[in-house]
Amino acid sequence: MTTKILTVLFFCISLNLLGQQVSVDTFRIKGSDRFSEISQDSMNFPLISTGNKDVDSLINFDLKNRLTTYEFPAESIDSTLFKWAGNGLVYMDFEVTYNANNLISLQISAEGCGAYCTSWTEYFNYNTLTGSWVELQDVLKIGNGFESRVLDEKSIQYEGLREDLKHQTNDLDQDLYETILEYYDECDSAFTLDKFILFPDSIQIFERCWMPHFLLPYTAKIELKYAWADLEKELNSNYSFLAK
Repeated sequence: MTTKILTVLFFCISLNLLGQQVSVDTFRIKGSDRFSEISQDSMNFPLISTGNKDVDSLINFDLKNRLTTYEFPAESIDSTLFKWAGNGLVYMDFEVTYNANNLISLQISAEGCGAYCTSWTEYFNYNTLTGSWVELQDVLKIGNGFESRVLDEKSIQYEGLREDLKHQTNDLDQDLYETILEYYDECDSAFTLDKFILFPDSIQIFERCWMPHFLLPYTAKIELKYAWADLEKELNSNYSFLAK
């Protein structure tokens, strides 16, 4: 009997350590009456279910607050999204890119319309065992040369954008050209490693340089991808499984 109990306990602990895959349900957001033609099929918010109600509440509540930039921080998820949709939300959908080993990573794309329509994508990473938000430094040893590598490669991409812009000077007046360069320089200097997403074989770090509507065609989009196999030494011990 003792042996059987110990075997069951060991099996349960092993499942917990390995991390069971969580499920992701879809919450359909009711759109604003201003956009009554919008189908609810194109207004999707992810609801993460780990099997632990406390963890589910932590993740889903934090997710809606981060997505809405804490516009209605104390309100329920459905109330927040209904009010947010009332401000001109016309589209929302999500993609789960990693869901294993007590980690979930997903991106949410949305579009809102006011005087103009604007689309954007946000990135979210959570520990599904504790419900905590996962920072890049939780996964990787930022000070182990990785941050410098990212910043160097980011600067190379920005330099490429500046070079591309030079070839368009015939289509741009000098003031507009210098304005775009100023935005590139500001975003280059202010770049952080906050926006990232996990995949089974890699990690991607993003930045979208904000531009006013009349400059949207010149928006700088930085995307940096690194294979886990090349980051084995940079991974923190708790996340070494990603390179396997």
